[in-house]
Amino acid sequence: SNLDAASSGSSMTSTTIDGESYKLEKSSTKYHLGDAITTVVSSTADDDDLPTLLADGVFIDDDNDEFDYTQKVTLKALSLVQFDDTDYDDGEPTLGYSIAAGADVLDYTIDFSDEPLLADLATADLMLMGKNYYILSSSNDGSGNTILTLLDSASDTLLSEGESSTITAGSKSYTVAIDFVSSTEAKLTINGETTNSLSEGQTYKLSDGSYVGLKDILYSSKDTGISKVEFSIGSGKLVLTSGSDIELNEDSIPDLSVTITNTSTALQEITINWDAEDDLFITPTSSISMPAFEALSLSFTGMNWPTEETIEITNDGDDSIKLNNFPLKDGEADINLLY
Repeated sequence: SNLDAASSGSSMTSTTIDGESYKLEKSSTKYHLGDAITTVVSSTADDDDLPTLLADGVFIDDDNDEFDYTQKVTLKALSLVQFDDTDYDDGEPTLGYSIAAGADVLDYTIDFSDEPLLADLATADLMLMGKNYYILSSSNDGSGNTILTLLDSASDTLLSEGESSTITAGSKSYTVAIDFVSSTEAKLTINGETTNSLSEGQTYKLSDGSYVGLKDILYSSKDTGISKVEFSIGSGKLVLTSGSDIELNEDSIPDLSVTITNTSTALQEITINWDAEDDLFITPTSSISMPAFEALSLSFTGMNWPTEETIEITNDGDDSIKLNNFPLKDGEADINLLY
């Protein structure tokens, strides 16, 4: 409301921001045409700038051990310019940001000051950019690259053989029963749909697009014993393989790659790099959001133009033209140009 009143009569553009925001400007350093983000503000945004999205936190692993972590976003040197591009508004000259395909947009990093063991990550919850993900498994691709498989909006359940249970994951309800269980595999029937045989750490995509992941099989071979299966249902599956593109629901996302830094036994850092797959444009009518996560966006509300100076060229009688009310240091003056 204050911005609207202050900009009355100017060419400011109204923009609605969902959630918290960080304005790329300092009280002592305004953002001007031609400036790059990193010349105006620090290249790093953290919990001081986005206290909810990038809050410091505590990760609790499968053994209930606690590990402190911090989050940050590293901004790239994107510049505010006038551009014209046939892929945006038919090539009309536009003020904003033109980001070429392949260029860096930003990096997101979660850094564990205390290092959780890789073996204890599975079945724990991991907060990334203000959203909770369930770690279904932690593994290695055989070339030394760590793989983390995450479920979004996941609900974890331990179910005994012969029982059924109704659980909620996200906004959906699921009725689940164990169809078959052995020492190494299990089948589940979920809302009437039977999964394939799943081993521990494997997932199955349900017909509604959700994923069920098998966490643990507690098998009893005795007639008097009851076997149990621990599983999780989530609205989407993310696979983070260090050095590769991120996969969402088994589809690769070329815009996002991940680097997982770890020792042979412990997790140190996860960095998600956002590169533009295609040309991107940030203007008063076009913002951009990080694919898959949709938690980080960049927007531009337009220039705040100062009061315009108008200089008129007029006739001065029948045989002269002049600059009318030309602004000089000591005041305005009429300046004859041609006699």
